[in-house]
Amino acid sequence: MTIAQAFKKQIEDIFLYTIFCGRDAESIKERLNTKAKVSKTSFIPKVESLLVNKIDETHDKLTFIYDDISFDGAVTWKKSSSGFVLMKII
Repeated sequence: MTIAQAFKKQIEDIFLYTIFCGRDAESIKERLNTKAKVSKTSFIPKVESLLVNKIDETHDKLTFIYDDISFDGAVTWKKSSSGFVLMKII
């Protein structure tokens, strides 16, 4: 398993069915960088930079950018009354 695959699996394991306020880079980064109430760190390595490219009404291509690595993931969203629910990331 590559680092990118492990990272995307961790996001899906933690944030599956989680509501995101928006599908823009800042809203997604804010939610992914959420800290556990009992921890001083976030659930996953802090997302430093994120690009979002809309594919269609329910899919986005996310590009995670760090100093030494970058990788893409395709997200499937479901619209809800209070935002967008993460259904899958591959």
